[in-house]
Amino acid sequence: MERERFLTALSCMVLLEEAAARFYKSVSRVVQDGELAELLRFVARESENHAEVLRSFFGEPRREECLSALGSRGFETLLKLEEAGGRIESGWKPSRSDLADLLEELNSLERMAGEEVYARIAASVFSTEAPGPAKLLLRAIAEEERHHYEILLFVSRTLRGGCGEESGSG
Repeated sequence: MERERFLTALSCMVLLEEAAARFYKSVSRVVQDGELAELLRFVARESENHAEVLRSFFGEPRREECLSALGSRGFETLLKLEEAGGRIESGWKPSRSDLADLLEELNSLERMAGEEVYARIAASVFSTEAPGPAKLLLRAIAEEERHHYEILLFVSRTLRGGCGEESGSG
């Protein structure tokens, strides 16, 4: 039964990755700096790829199962990403400071939610039962997620007028 919960959580991560991709694409369209926009599009493309990989290995998510599978923090992050992406797509033009605030909040939430789910899976029996390709891809996704966090921290600091050069790991 525990294994089924982990499989459902991984399937539900598809929704989180898709919401993140949509949000970062939306933000890339309102950021006035071309290089920052490209960083956001890069993260969006990788998030889309993560969703495709997770879906191919763990199936189509059923949203009604995702609250319990992702936990309240993960599901809250999903809803906030969807809401923020929708606001921007509907015409909201946030200031640089508003964008930085939003990126920082959602970056932290997404990091906690993603790390929480991926860490639970890595520490579980599932990690030893997963087929070789799935294990490799999950490790790669987890590593890319760490890079996303650093990229998004750089973008938010740059939007605030900071140097953006500091590492955001930790």
